[in-house]
Amino acid sequence: MMTCPDMDLDLIRCFLTVVESGGFTPASKRLHVTQSGITLKIKRLEEQLNCRLFRRTTKPLELSHEGEIVLGDARRLLDLNQEMVQRVTKPKKNGALRLGVVDHFGPQLLPMWLAEFRETFPNLKIVSDIGLTHELLKDLEDDKFDLVIASAGYTAMGEYKLAPSIQETHLQKETMIWVQAENSKIDPSQDPLPLVMFGSKCRFRPIALEALQKAGRTWEIAYVGGSLNSV
Repeated sequence: MMTCPDMDLDLIRCFLTVVESGGFTPASKRLHVTQSGITLKIKRLEEQLNCRLFRRTTKPLELSHEGEIVLGDARRLLDLNQEMVQRVTKPKKNGALRLGVVDHFGPQLLPMWLAEFRETFPNLKIVSDIGLTHELLKDLEDDKFDLVIASAGYTAMGEYKLAPSIQETHLQKETMIWVQAENSKIDPSQDPLPLVMFGSKCRFRPIALEALQKAGRTWEIAYVGGSLNSV
């Protein structure tokens, strides 16, 4: 039983360009390939098909009988390839948005944001998760999120450098303040100042401790919370 070779679409595209251009030299200019490279591609295609595609002794270039058969199907093959690729790669109308939101935005703002978003894009499914800035940005670069709402600038490990492929948009600016419970009996002017904080990966923690150090204050971390609700 005779086995048929798998066609290399790059060779088919080269063959079609040679025919449409009227020769090997103009085809090499269109494809940005040397003339010898074009000749090699045509030779490889002829070896795959075990036939001559051009009558070598005629000028201008003339197709052989087999070349005319290949020409009849070449455009159809390339068009079918393009159609398949477009169908697979085009954005899906009912896709899912993978959204990551930094913890201190989540409980207050996320429900409102999602409600407004669904009004604009009712058919788009939203898969969301809450985390810390550096973890969200790392997951964004690893293609685990499509969009991340996080804190800009510094993290606990220093300034976070976004990958060149990540686009950054500034949404809002926040003012940082010190907060004490209304019924607290702690005197905030006395040292050591007891602190309730996030863990060591929180980007606000080193900022707060640096401010206390510059002010000449001493402190003790009385409680470390894993989430905004626990804090």
